[in-house]
Parts: sequence; structure tokens; C-alpha cells
Amino acid sequence: MADYVIRRVVISTVFLVVILTGLATASSEDNFDGAVWKFQMTNKLNPSSVFVGRFRVSNHILYQKASPSDPKYSKRVGENHPNHKKTRFEVIDFRVFTQIGKKMSTIKGTGRLSYKELGEWSGLFTDGDGNNWKFKAERIQE
Repeated sequence: MADYVIRRVVISTVFLVVILTGLATASSEDNFDGAVWKFQMTNKLNPSSVFVGRFRVSNHILYQKASPSDPKYSKRVGENHPNHKKTRFEVIDFRVFTQIGKKMSTIKGTGRLSYKELGEWSGLFTDGDGNNWKFKAERIQE
């Protein structure tokens, strides 16, 4: 019985590490390592203020596209600090887009997210001005 429990704990831990770090092996169709995530962030005080975007996570580093035609998400924009079913990430020069009109802005800040289900995390993002945002990320590509 103890061996069964130990094996389950080890398998669960390895599974969470792979999910949290985005260390999925790139397939022959991909041009990069890691996982691509789409996100939506909604201002807690002004729910009509919504930003969306995408980023890639590989080896605890967050990347975004250096330009719209960048297929590799090559621009380093932050770091991820996973801790079991929670994670903290810090970003600088993080590109976000308005949901309507797709106007781009760059922000910096810190997010604190919790695991919700496979490929989905949510929590709070605090930008460099101290504004709080509901933040939801969903894995869309490995």
C-alpha cells in the first residue's frame, strides 16, 4: 500500500512540474520549446477595462512575440516562480491588448495564480501602478 501511495505522489509531482513550467517537448510542427498561453485580465475596479494577450513559458521564463510576425515568442518579458498548485510571475514590458480594437499597451507587474484545472490558472495580477486585475490564463499550444 505504501509503495502505491509513493508512486502516486511521485507521478503527481512530476505531472505538476511539467504543467507548471511549460516544459512540454516541442513537436515537429512547433518552432519553440514550452507552452503558449492566452490570457484575459479584467480590472477589479473597472470591469469594462479588459486586456488580452498571449505568452510562452519555457524553463520558468515568460516570452512574448518581439513583433507580430515572430513565430517563436522570442522576447523575454518575465519569470515564473511555481510552488505546487500556486505560482507567482513577474513581468516587465508585458504586451497587452484591449479586447475591443486590439490597441496595444505595455505593463509591468506581478501575478499570483492558482491551478484550476488542466491547462487553466487564475488569480490576481497587480500592475506597476498598484491596480489589481482578475487574471485568467489558458494553455492553447504545446
